[in-house]
Amino acid sequence: MGSYLLDLFYYGTTVTDHETISGSFTNTAFTIPAIGAYTGHSDIGTLSFSRTVNGTSYPLTYTIHADNTAEFIVGHASSVTGTTTYYDLFYDGVTSSTSPLSSSYLYKYAGYLGLELDTTSDNVLLAFNETSMEDLSSEAMYINPLTKSVHFAEISDIYDGAYSYNAGYLSSDGSISFKVLDYESSFFYDSTASGQLYGTNAQGLGAHESSIAYTDYGLTGQTASKTTDGVFTYYYDTKTAIAYSGNPTFNGYFTYIDSETAHTHYGSTFSLDINRDTGAISSSIATGVGVSVTLSGTASALSSYYIDEDTFGVLASSGTDGTNSLIANSGFLISLPDSYNGGTYAKLDDESSWGYWTAKFGAGTSTVSTESVDPRSAWVAGIETATSYINSTQDGTFTGHVLGAVTNGSAVYPILFDANNNVSLTFSFGSGTGTFTGSMSFKDSNAQTWSTSVASGITSTTGFTSDATGTGGLSSSETISVSGAIAGKYFGTGSVKSVGGKFYFNTATQAASGVFKATK
Repeated sequence: MGSYLLDLFYYGTTVTDHETISGSFTNTAFTIPAIGAYTGHSDIGTLSFSRTVNGTSYPLTYTIHADNTAEFIVGHASSVTGTTTYYDLFYDGVTSSTSPLSSSYLYKYAGYLGLELDTTSDNVLLAFNETSMEDLSSEAMYINPLTKSVHFAEISDIYDGAYSYNAGYLSSDGSISFKVLDYESSFFYDSTASGQLYGTNAQGLGAHESSIAYTDYGLTGQTASKTTDGVFTYYYDTKTAIAYSGNPTFNGYFTYIDSETAHTHYGSTFSLDINRDTGAISSSIATGVGVSVTLSGTASALSSYYIDEDTFGVLASSGTDGTNSLIANSGFLISLPDSYNGGTYAKLDDESSWGYWTAKFGAGTSTVSTESVDPRSAWVAGIETATSYINSTQDGTFTGHVLGAVTNGSAVYPILFDANNNVSLTFSFGSGTGTFTGSMSFKDSNAQTWSTSVASGITSTTGFTSDATGTGGLSSSETISVSGAIAGKYFGTGSVKSVGGKFYFNTATQAASGVFKATK
């Protein structure tokens, strides 16, 4: 195997420690096959050593994990038992350029292990008893060699709202640069990272991240509260053919939850220009009540990424809430996969997309950070079906789901993406105009169940609208009766592949707003 240089961080040490670990294995089950014969990865052996931490010597073990060609190797130490926690993680391998990756495929890498440390004060691990090796098995890294975009997704919590943005750019030598924004906690994390592909078949990926956590980000009261340093590793999983190319315009709807004025809901139409070949994306959102945001980015600048129709994002380049200007790096729009019911992470070939958007605004003299656009604000858009195709051949039932949130005064509760989340709409177009009926139901994170019936709505060759009635709210029995509660469009080239739009329901105590998307 040779020798590998390890960067170790542990409690009580104020500088980065470097040491070389080398060894050999006797493992009859492990043989090095011919170059290019990658079939998977597994633990291949262990190395025992001792380590002195805070004056005490501990017996430790390195577990060595590798792909079957031994071209991407990950090692991690066992934890010290007792009051001192000790972890380290390293990766090394044969670097790869982008030549093994075809521009006709999307590549998915499955997360393996990661280690993130608080390095705020001279590389001393502050919360050392809370830091451990992280199993990244729920995380996926995606690469689109055509747009050179890279993106990682934490599958378990991506339907909570627009709380994070991450974009990577793949250079021809196989190196990757990342930009990561995250404010799921009380801090705003602004991170940069660098990574590299490894192996003859680009079967491994390793990355090192440095992050700064801020309070009151972007304002005069901004404070850098802590820094973190992390290492993350991935192995190749699957590839799928790239389905689309070109530079389409997506048309659709957005909803807006105002974080400053009792969460009043607004919604209107908007459009997205997406270049599927370069990863460039642009859009503008105007709420009609003072808030407007311009979104514009390119893959090379890490201000946008495009993996596929269900995985893309773009940063806001400018905006205003009517008084204050957009805080840099605080606004963005992200898309999400179509289905997660029952743990199924599904991407649908339906020429439409949906997701969340957010933005923050602040005066130059302000020391209090506000979220003017709540991260649970949602959107849906797609390639509109030509009016000539809207006729009786499109009759049928479309089923799907909703994204959005429920508000009650100052409280915001995201709509859960579980088995309770359902949409069913049945259309009868006739000769191009007709009617539709259906239902929507969901539960929010406050355990309130909403159930609505879509009244006989009006369809045309360009869209559809309807009133809605039903129950919801604190008692799950309060009456819903809203005029114009649903508005939607048809999406798909040559036929209606999906339908999508916005909805707004309210009761005596609460209101629900968001978007829906459904396929036949």
